[in-house]
Formats: sequence, structure tokens, C-alpha cells
Amino acid sequence: MDSCSKTCSSSTIKTGYRALVCEAHIFLEKEFDMYDKHYEGFEKERRFSMILGQALRDCPVLKARTVRRIIAHVAPEFTEGLYEIRPCIRKLTYIGCGCAEPACPHGHDFFKMGEIYESIDFNGGTYSITGYGDGTKRIGSAYFERKRGYD
Repeated sequence: MDSCSKTCSSSTIKTGYRALVCEAHIFLEKEFDMYDKHYEGFEKERRFSMILGQALRDCPVLKARTVRRIIAHVAPEFTEGLYEIRPCIRKLTYIGCGCAEPACPHGHDFFKMGEIYESIDFNGGTYSITGYGDGTKRIGSAYFERKRGYD
């Protein structure tokens, strides 16, 4: 039984609210499906991103740090080690930022579209890449596609 089924079957949740929770859960699962390959081994970060996404849909002015602080009051063990840099060697294909301009204005001149790069570490959101700023600079996982079988 998946977590949505568990939530939906709870007799303590009112019918309208239960439907809303399930709808949000299904939407977020689909939305984050494309990022699952990056989140492998970083499940807490994936879960936090899902919580943050829902919170921002409900209240767009919230900040990630506010959501994190709220969670820390309720479940401090969840936020311990959240987004800490951990060794993580992966082969990543650079897919760019998705902007329509031929010369990307986002300042990632080091990377070439379609080229494969090797990560040094990951924090659940950003990688450091071998050769990029001597491994000290970080770049978001959204710029890369991770293909299993390459690492």
C-alpha cells in the first residue's frame, strides 16, 4: 500500500480534505518523478522538496527556510543532515537550463550541451563537478540528466 493509499484510508481525515491530500500527493509524485534519479540516496531531500512544493502552492510567499524551521519544531530528526554535502560520484549529462537563447545567459560556460561530466559530491540539490571551479563551485541538478548504468 503506497503512502497515498494509507493517507486516503485514514478514517480520521474528513472526506473533502482526504481527496485534496490524495490529489496533491499524486500531483507531486508525478512532478518529482523526473528528478528521482538525482534523489536516489537523498530521500529526505526529495521528501522535503515535495513538502516545500505543496507549501508554496498553498502560500507562495513562504521561504524554504521557514518551512524547514517549522518542520524542525515538529520533527527535528528529519532536518538533521538535510542538504548536507555527501560524497556522490555520478555520471551526469549536461542538458542545460532550458532557456530558448542559443547562448545561455546563466553563466555556465564550462559545460557543453550533451557532454557527460562526473560529480564529486551532492547535497540533494546541487553537485560539485570534476574540473568545474576545481571542484569548489556548485551547480543545480536540474541542469543534468542522470542515466543509470553510467555510474
